[in-house]
Amino acid sequence: NDSTRALRASYAGNWRAAGDAALQPGSFVMRAPERWGVAAALRDYALKTRNYQSVERLLAARYDLPLESDWKIAVFNFREAQLLANLQLAQGRRELALRHLNQVVAWIDANGFMGPVHNIRTKAQILALEGRTDESLALLGQSFEQSDYTLWWYTLQRDPTWDGLRQDPRFVRIASKVRAHVNQEIATLARLRAAGSVPARGDAGAKDAGPMP
Repeated sequence: NDSTRALRASYAGNWRAAGDAALQPGSFVMRAPERWGVAAALRDYALKTRNYQSVERLLAARYDLPLESDWKIAVFNFREAQLLANLQLAQGRRELALRHLNQVVAWIDANGFMGPVHNIRTKAQILALEGRTDESLALLGQSFEQSDYTLWWYTLQRDPTWDGLRQDPRFVRIASKVRAHVNQEIATLARLRAAGSVPARGDAGAKDAGPMP
């Protein structure tokens, strides 16, 4: 479906195809729970094309983030709120963007039940957008240390939030640790498959969709 197309295109580094897929109604069939990579693909598309308004309207409609009134941050939109605020920041609406980013941070701090998979990395992204580099990199490292490897490749290679920091020695160290962990997991899976403990990809009639993390 379109949400899968968006994610796979983003993984391949094709931001335009990812954005085109994410713009389609089919990328939101399951509504808010089906959002892995889709909202980020929309944000990236808007930043690359500077076609901000259409993407803003779509994010606002999908995730209940009205453009002309206050936001109510909740479990199904706090990550997307950060992305929409990023677009506001890119357009020079800094005061509005920072107000929204601070809203998301306040919600995260009050809702620790979401755990590191969402909370810590989202807050790290917000701090990076605000220019609080030391704090953002410390939190980013912490998120991986707490086993948040969700879409690790997007953070390390694709997420524009980190574009200005990828050469920072602290980011390089984080990336090296993450890749070492991922390579170790891949090697372990290969051994289990060789031993027959785990089915080979594509077994039992499943179609091999190619490598994805």
